[in-house]
Amino acid sequence: MFHQVRVAPDDCHAVRFLWWPNSDLSKEQVDYQMLVHLFGTTSSPSCSSFFLKKTASDNLDEFEGFGSPNGLVNHRNVIATVPVTERAPYVVNLDLEDLPVERTLGVQWAMETDDFNFRIMDEGKAPTRRGILSVVSTMYDPLGLIAPINLPAKSLLQSLCKQKYGWVEEISDTDSIV
Repeated sequence: MFHQVRVAPDDCHAVRFLWWPNSDLSKEQVDYQMLVHLFGTTSSPSCSSFFLKKTASDNLDEFEGFGSPNGLVNHRNVIATVPVTERAPYVVNLDLEDLPVERTLGVQWAMETDDFNFRIMDEGKAPTRRGILSVVSTMYDPLGLIAPINLPAKSLLQSLCKQKYGWVEEISDTDSIV
């Protein structure tokens, strides 16, 4: 994607690299300047993302947007047009009443509503350091979407550790105040 975004001519000097012909350091180096963004440059992701959004907004009149069901690939009418033999295994027996929930890396994506969901398994864990750690450990959130929930829980664990609570020692409500 980065190579699709050109660097402004005035800024090419900022994206330069040195090259020694035939990898011979005794020869004179050649100074090259990139005309496109490249992977590894700090600014490339934000520049490419900006121009992707700008291209979409500049060409909005030519192409239908995604604000309507006709533009959504997870809309049931679109899925219904895909032959059963070409569908992913979890979509093959799709009843088209309730779209499935896809799970990846602890995050659930509800296709119907296009929402992310999380399932936290507390299963009546005892209010102990071990029980709290067990619940916190089930909160895998690679995108940091539930940080407002799991960071206070981790802070509570840290506080209990500093207060020298044992792993199975019961924690009363007044003790859990951080």
